[in-house]
Amino acid sequence: MLIAVLGFALRNTLGDIFSGIALGMESTYGIGDWIEATEGCSGRVTGISWRSTRLVTREGVALAVPNSLIAAHR
Repeated sequence: MLIAVLGFALRNTLGDIFSGIALGMESTYGIGDWIEATEGCSGRVTGISWRSTRLVTREGVALAVPNSLIAAHR
């Protein structure tokens, strides 16, 4: 039971990490690039980590977008 609870708790985190590794290996985008992370969420990349990508929108809003959302976006 404890393993199931722990698995569900870590599911999103592990998905973000594996997506971050895949995005890093492919070098799909880099710091300074403009990307559309999800539908209606775009900005300039200011940082990339294993869990998330940090963006700044045209309005100057800073966002941390989980890598699993970026990897799932077409």
